[in-house]
Amino acid sequence: MSISVSIVIVNWNTGDMLGDCCRSIVGADMAGIALNEVIVVDNASTDKLRPRPDRNQLPLHLVVNDDNKVLEPLAIRVQRWQPVN
Repeated sequence: MSISVSIVIVNWNTGDMLGDCCRSIVGADMAGIALNEVIVVDNASTDKLRPRPDRNQLPLHLVVNDDNKVLEPLAIRVQRWQPVN
């Protein structure tokens, strides 16, 4: 039996660190884990470095905010995300 997991990454101008983070998920030992999705919430970054699903081999969803939201509204927005079937 595997554990079903969704990962949420909140991002603001992290540059290459966001790519490193996504690559570390790809390279992780996922024995016994079913990765449903990786949700990246971008808080109006100006560095223009956003991950793309084809580049990172992840079930990636990108939520782009027009301004830098505080974490509480972000948590509410992520909770409303439609889960992967």
